[in-house]
Amino acid sequence: MTEQATTDTTEGTTEGTQEVHDVNTLPEWARDKLTKANTEAAKYRTRAKEAASSVRAEVEAEFADKLAEATKAQDALVSEREAAKLEGVKLRAAFGALIGDPDKAKETLSRAEEFAGLIQGSTVDEIGEHAAKLAGLFGTSTTRAPAVDRSPEGGDTALALNGDPLLQSLKSALGI
Repeated sequence: MTEQATTDTTEGTTEGTQEVHDVNTLPEWARDKLTKANTEAAKYRTRAKEAASSVRAEVEAEFADKLAEATKAQDALVSEREAAKLEGVKLRAAFGALIGDPDKAKETLSRAEEFAGLIQGSTVDEIGEHAAKLAGLFGTSTTRAPAVDRSPEGGDTALALNGDPLLQSLKSALGI
């Protein structure tokens, strides 16, 4: 059964091929119809190709503009990031040069970066306000209070918080 189907298919193909080669043997009305169908099919193929190339050109133009805009925006962001990075390097170098001591400069810069990490806000004004608030909470003094010797032998005139000298000074100040 399989052999017969194969043979029939092969014979049909051969006959179809012979018919294509023998178009001239067809009646005039069949050749006219075939020519008309082929011409119409060629016209539709041409229209389809033209429509496809037209749409392709439109899409490419539309996306070329969008791609150019995106590339331009990306380049602007990259250059802005590089400028900010360079500014940070310059500030660190200037800070180190002003402090003079490299170890002290590193420590102070580390503390400043840690403090900057605590600052919140999304605008310049918000960041400034929050930085001032944090500075008020933590103190902004860069100088340390000098150490004071509170021992009796140190010659300090400050009174101890316990004992008779404090009581005597209060009584004399109040006139008691």
